Amino acid sequence: MKIKDIANLAEISKESIRYYESLGLLKPVRNQNGYREYSESDLNNLFFILNLKKLNLKLDKIQILMALKNQETSIQCKSETLNFLDTHINILKEKIAFMEQSLKILEKIESIISTSNGIKDEEKIIPLLKKFEGESL
Repeated sequence: MKIKDIANLAEISKESIRYYESLGLLKPVRNQNGYREYSESDLNNLFFILNLKKLNLKLDKIQILMALKNQETSIQCKSETLNFLDTHINILKEKIAFMEQSLKILEKIESIISTSNGIKDEEKIIPLLKKFEGESL
């Protein structure tokens, strides 16, 4: 399939696909005319990349995962993969904890606003908002 086809299927721009190719994340073959030809495997790799981006992984980390994905299974590959996963599982747990705590704060603010008569709300709300000023909740 052509670049416009894969871009439409993935709902991203052709420029993004070219950028991923420039990073070595996608490796389409070129036909006789020099046009990129994307395979089903390329499309699967693109969805893999996009799903990892949804997890807020940076492209350099995605490059590492792509390399591990394409590497033959070995003790070293297993070790590198487990190390990578352990690191990112911990990062996600921290983000989830932050989001859960943020949600509780916002729900408290919503409750204050919805049940009040509007007088002196800021006295209750400002201390809650100040919790967002720190390094971490």
